[in-house]
Amino acid sequence: MLDDQMWERIALLIPVAWTKSGRPYRDHRQVLEGIIWRYRAGSPWRNLPTEFGSWRTARTPGPAQ
Repeated sequence: MLDDQMWERIALLIPVAWTKSGRPYRDHRQVLEGIIWRYRAGSPWRNLPTEFGSWRTARTPGPAQ
């Protein structure tokens, strides 16, 4: 969905993944591509393909669920 050139520009705007809870963040690119897919498809969050990770994570980006 996002080519490497687009991702390089966007990645600079995303804060470093860090959490005090000790749980790792999902891959930012994977989550962002899932969000883009959902809005392009007009599909409910629960229909998000598994290649983008959990629909709950894409709906509310943060520590991995």
